[in-house]
Amino acid sequence: MKRKLTVEERIVRLISKAWYTKKKLRGKLISEGYPENDVEEALQAFEQDGYIDDEFFMKTYLEGKRNSNPRGYWAYKTELERLGIEKDLLEQFRSIYYPPSEEVKDGIELIRKWFQQGETSRDRIIHRLSRKGFSYDIAEWSWDQFQANREGELS
Repeated sequence: MKRKLTVEERIVRLISKAWYTKKKLRGKLISEGYPENDVEEALQAFEQDGYIDDEFFMKTYLEGKRNSNPRGYWAYKTELERLGIEKDLLEQFRSIYYPPSEEVKDGIELIRKWFQQGETSRDRIIHRLSRKGFSYDIAEWSWDQFQANREGELS
């Protein structure tokens, strides 16, 4: 019969195969029957040693998503909450890692892509941005900046 892994061994096995936030690891370990106190102690130790780092997780996740499938702040915020990023880090997310100016850059890139594909309707583009998690204000700002850049290129 196989022996049950210690909490520390189970954490090593989990984080060696996939990215986890502290909250997701906690939930998984407790659901597997590990005592809550043992889980908390082990998570603290792994966090202090730098093996669990929700801020790094958030930054890496954002970089990957922005490069492969850009979205707006609200879509990222919802995804990060679902993945277990705590509220205090989510507040930093907007102010430090994804300020409105960066969101507008992503919006402009999406508009440029859609324009090249033949989508030129302002209303449809703003609606598409909204479905990708951009607020109406950011979508409009992105459209205005795209138009200003386009007019500058044509002059």
